[in-house]
Amino acid sequence: MIPSFAKPVLRAGEARLRNLIARGVAGRGRVETALPWRSYESTGAHVFFGYHDITPFHPDEPRLLAHRMPLGASPPREPAEVGYFDRETRRFTTLGETGLWCWQMGARLRWLRDGRVAWNALYDTRTYGCMIADSDNARILERLPSALYDVDPSERYGLSLDFSRLQRLRPGYGYARLPEETEPDPRPASNGIDLVSLRTGRPERLISLAEIAAIEPQPSMAEATHYLNHLSFAPTGEHFCAFHLWQGSDGRRRLRHLVFDLSGRLVGHIPGQEHISHFDWLEDGTGLLAFARLPGDPAARYQFIDVVKGERTPIAGAPTEDGHPMLRPGREPVFVSDTYPDRSSYRWLYLCDGATGATRSLAAFHSPVAFQGETRCDLHPRWSPDGRFIAVDSAHDDRRGIVVLDSGGIR
Repeated sequence: MIPSFAKPVLRAGEARLRNLIARGVAGRGRVETALPWRSYESTGAHVFFGYHDITPFHPDEPRLLAHRMPLGASPPREPAEVGYFDRETRRFTTLGETGLWCWQMGARLRWLRDGRVAWNALYDTRTYGCMIADSDNARILERLPSALYDVDPSERYGLSLDFSRLQRLRPGYGYARLPEETEPDPRPASNGIDLVSLRTGRPERLISLAEIAAIEPQPSMAEATHYLNHLSFAPTGEHFCAFHLWQGSDGRRRLRHLVFDLSGRLVGHIPGQEHISHFDWLEDGTGLLAFARLPGDPAARYQFIDVVKGERTPIAGAPTEDGHPMLRPGREPVFVSDTYPDRSSYRWLYLCDGATGATRSLAAFHSPVAFQGETRCDLHPRWSPDGRFIAVDSAHDDRRGIVVLDSGGIR
């Protein structure tokens, strides 16, 4: 079924897809779009980038970051190659490999300034760390003794958490190469958020999980197991947010969104939230575009939220299905997002105007049923820095690949 927000804006492309679905023809191997697109893949291998909060596009060169591993590979048994595609020739250049990767987040692969690339890696079979390499000559420049979840815009600091605990409690988002030392403890004081100096590699504990659990505690936290996810610096670098999650004996997972400054002091949170999932920062760092349900909302929906004041502005007319949003660089409040598979096994990519809620379909990707659960292949759309190209991960060919669409500056 075509999602309710999918309007006839793909012209012949969407009309053709509707016709194919009606005839039972659309399916395996299909990408339906009216936009120019290119695929980046390798024979006999999976290729993907990862989450929607980092762009794989180099800001100046035609290079596209990617992970590559043989078909059948899975974490944590097999390592993955990390490198980049030349977007013009589609040739893949290997920069190194990593034993620290997962299907949703990859190795937190990212561009740094001056063509450097950072990714998480396992050192000496006993340390979660971060590699930094020169992409021009594939030379390793640094080996930081902490795996990083995010890097601040000035590239002075990184944020780290217990990736083994994250993988145990949220499979597909962390790493399981080393045992979790705090597993028996539901809210460990020896586990928390670390601020890591990219110059020295030295971590500094900002706040422990026990201290986070003590912030405005809720009754459901009492007998629950606590953990952290989705650490993210604001674009200004002055503060960052974190998901604090807890899981009770009933198996239900609850969460809240907290904002800290670089000393670990709580500076904001979203009060009374009933649900919040995927988000992206506004460029001024004051708020988020998020899919959330807050008190008084009839249902979860996209909205802009001031993370300090707690004020929110729902986007009337925007899609009401959860997805992975990314704001268009320099063109707020326009954002791109995606859907989970519909009843015809298609994932949809769409563009939404956050000011009006006007939504237009951009593409639809067949999603094989074999890619489910921890091994699912979400589109995770990501803009290029110039706001023209959109990269998605797709398994429409029964293997993972990256598809880059040329939006042509559409509004």
